[in-house]
Amino acid sequence: NKINVIEPFPNEMNYRGSEYLLALKGDPISKSALLSTTIQTNMLLSRMLDKYSESRSDGFFGKKLFAFTDDIDVVNRLYHSTLDSEGRRYNGYEDGAKATLSSLRDPSSLSNIKSVQGQVWKIPSIIQNDASLTNKKKVIRVSSQETGSQTDAEIVIATSKLEVGVDDPNVGAVVQHKSPREFASFLQRKGRAGRSEFMRPWTVVVLSDFGRDK
Repeated sequence: NKINVIEPFPNEMNYRGSEYLLALKGDPISKSALLSTTIQTNMLLSRMLDKYSESRSDGFFGKKLFAFTDDIDVVNRLYHSTLDSEGRRYNGYEDGAKATLSSLRDPSSLSNIKSVQGQVWKIPSIIQNDASLTNKKKVIRVSSQETGSQTDAEIVIATSKLEVGVDDPNVGAVVQHKSPREFASFLQRKGRAGRSEFMRPWTVVVLSDFGRDK
């Protein structure tokens, strides 16, 4: 009772910045691996941001997605699977004969039933353009063995290597595959997005139904 709290009044505060936090849970009876949920998340969320070549939102959404995981084996599998889903080869170049998996979510080619089931992605075409589901994202991998170049990458698959020391104003979304091993580590990863006060960054955690995730 002898302690006075010194704090500003609400009318003295200026609201700057906001963030979206989303937890996704894989379906344990769907017979699909949790990694596939993260791959779908990367595909969709990267298309909920601005295109790297233009910024319709003037920095409000960001242009780049960081996807983190604690297991180097999972990093490699997530990297190669994400490349494949984007219709690219191992070296990151386009495979002209292969389409993106996101093109299967095109509203013009899907029925209303699939729309009700959430399998139609309409918003990316509004945020980016009509070709947002067919355009191939540039994907790189960053780990202790492979530093990578983040300049024009749109999806970055990373370990704890990118937790600190990265101040990229284009990062608009962070995806965490499974529960992070340390909360402090998760806070560092989450902080990679939304480096400007104007941006509204996304943080998405993809969780299983087992172990620490549960």
